[in-house]
Amino acid sequence: MDRRCFNPTPDTIYTNKGGGSYICLEAEGHFRAKFQRVSKYK
Repeated sequence: MDRRCFNPTPDTIYTNKGGGSYICLEAEGHFRAKFQRVSKYK
């Protein structure tokens, strides 16, 4: 498994390897962040 550290940025959408999209709600330092799944249906 290829793991990389990253610093998430609030209000940025990230896509994981499984194809799910998540938006970063807030980031507190290097190891704490809150994400919410982005629905493809609106």
